[in-house]
Amino acid sequence: MKAKVNYLLTGKIVCGQCGALYAGNSYRNPKSADKTLLTYYKCQSKCGNTSVRKDDIERIAIEQLVEHCFSDEGTTQIVARVQELYKQEKQQFTNDIEPIKKELEELDKKIENWIEALGNGVKSVVEKIKQAEQRKEALEYELQRAEVIQNTNVLDDALILAIINDKKHLLLSGEEEDKKQVLQEYVDRVVIQPSTDINQYDAEITYRVFSNGDEGNRTPVRKQVI
Repeated sequence: MKAKVNYLLTGKIVCGQCGALYAGNSYRNPKSADKTLLTYYKCQSKCGNTSVRKDDIERIAIEQLVEHCFSDEGTTQIVARVQELYKQEKQQFTNDIEPIKKELEELDKKIENWIEALGNGVKSVVEKIKQAEQRKEALEYELQRAEVIQNTNVLDDALILAIINDKKHLLLSGEEEDKKQVLQEYVDRVVIQPSTDINQYDAEITYRVFSNGDEGNRTPVRKQVI
C-alpha cells in the first residue's frame, strides 16, 4: 500500500521554467533493503526543471518564515501593519452601519407584508420569506461586528503578538497538520528557478505576512540549496 504523505506546501510551489505547479510525488527506493520512501515535489508539466526533495524545501520555507516574519523585528512590523489595517477596516465598517440598518428596516417591512399575504393564502411567498430571513440574519451579524469595531479604538498589541507567537509555536511544534496550516496561510508561493541538479537550485519564496482582501504584503526571500 502506498504510504500517506502530508505535503505541507501543496499548491504553493511553482516552476520557474514553465509556470506549472509542482505536485507531491513519492515512491519506494527499490535499491534500499527497507524500501525507503522517497518524497519529492515535481513539476506537473514535466518540462525538465529539477524536482525538489520534500524535506529540503519545507525545511527552508519554515526556517525563512521564522527568520524573516517571526523574528522580533518581523513581529514588530506585523503588529504595526495590523494596526494600520485595523484603522482602515474601522472606517469602512463605520461607513457600513447606516446602510446595513436601512436594509434591515426594508427587509422587516417586506417580511411583514409577505407574512400577511401568506395568511391570506398566497403560498408563493414562502420561499421569499425564507430567503429574507437568511439575509436578515447575515445583516444582523455584520451590524453587530461593525458596531463592535466602531467601539474599539485600537487593537491590543499584546493580543496580536500572542496570535503571532501561537502561529510560530504551531510551526515549530512538530505536528505536520499544524505546520501545514501555518505554511498554507503565510506562504504565497515558492518559485523553483530552472535547474537540472536536485542538490543545487534557487528557490524564491514569497511570504504573505498580512492580507486585507487583496494580495497582501509580501516578503521575498531567495535561498540556495546546496
